[in-house]
Amino acid sequence: MGLSHARFCGSIRSGGKSVLGGTRTTMMESLEIHGYRCFESFRMGGLGRVNLLVGKNNSGKTALLEAVHAGTMAGRDLSALWGPLIRRGECFPDGDRGQSGPQLEYRNSGPRAEYDVSHLFYGRAVGRGTAFQVILRGPEPVSEQNLAVEVTPQEGPPTGPVGTFTDEEGTYYGKALRVAVTGRTEPITLPLTVRGGLDPGEWISEGRHVLSERTDRYTTYIPPDSLSPSAISSYWRSIALTPEEDLVLLSLRILALDVDRVAFVGLSEPRGASARGGLLLRRKGSDRPVPIGSLGDGVWRMFGLSIGLVRSCRGILLVDEIDSGLHYLAMHDMWWLVLRAAERLDVQVFATTHSLDCIRGLAEVCQDAPAGSISLQRLELGKPEAVTYPQEDIPTAARQGIETR
Repeated sequence: MGLSHARFCGSIRSGGKSVLGGTRTTMMESLEIHGYRCFESFRMGGLGRVNLLVGKNNSGKTALLEAVHAGTMAGRDLSALWGPLIRRGECFPDGDRGQSGPQLEYRNSGPRAEYDVSHLFYGRAVGRGTAFQVILRGPEPVSEQNLAVEVTPQEGPPTGPVGTFTDEEGTYYGKALRVAVTGRTEPITLPLTVRGGLDPGEWISEGRHVLSERTDRYTTYIPPDSLSPSAISSYWRSIALTPEEDLVLLSLRILALDVDRVAFVGLSEPRGASARGGLLLRRKGSDRPVPIGSLGDGVWRMFGLSIGLVRSCRGILLVDEIDSGLHYLAMHDMWWLVLRAAERLDVQVFATTHSLDCIRGLAEVCQDAPAGSISLQRLELGKPEAVTYPQEDIPTAARQGIETR
């Protein structure tokens, strides 16, 4: 299916240099998570350029991706911290308001969703001193990235109805999240409501969630249903008419589509409700473009995956259920695209799957990949460390049918 192996590999070879220029960055070799979601204390080592996470449902694969996203981006964009609460719908139900106090009102609008930050912490408790920490380490101490989030007393009245709390240390106003991250001299304080909730809308509406406009290194998170339409249109506009557009076209050709051009045309608001509207593909030999949404989930997935790789240049790409929407025959070429593009763009990739076909596709590329560039990591709920399969052992693990569910 798609391209021949030789043509595929040759199309994205670049001599080991980042396509956007600049020096290569140091990849993370290990990570630690303490007190975040299902992880009381957890470690994962032996990381490569491409790392595939497997394990049963509820073993922490998605939570690990979210922890890495927060650990690498919270110092630049606070939405990396509360984004999982929004994606998972972890908010206080309206019915709770009668038990917890009057309906919340905010400065900039009427009642809004209030997200329950307790779900970010191991044991789902929010008390003074409750904390989590994410540590990512490279080969040298200078490359360590550290995120520490702690519940502390709030200075001044809390968001929403004014209330006080009393414990063994006295009476104080509300609670807040104290966010300390590598690269920032002063911690960031996120006030919580009287119920221990967070209102991201207030921060987003005022633009205070973006702490730095630096664009030299990003971590991009792609959920199972791919990037949002607004994110894809924004990223595509920065890629169109650059050398990176060829990488996107190549990814679509994996699915045997002879794609010649991609264009973002936009839609008016009433017609723009479609999740995949505004993007058109033109195939060779045809003068009539077609909407990308008409070509199936696999095309949309590969489009988002290739855009995510380019956007993460010299950074990290996180992909939840990387094989979502893809036929098993496309796995080999998909992994070659990811591996070669990650090398070319200097991206470190973390992905999850429940599919043995996806693991077998990765195993097929191990033999020709640079030594140490691929790792397979198996997570088990409650275990303090991932089981690491180095690159040379992945084909054997795939043949033996490593447990993925």
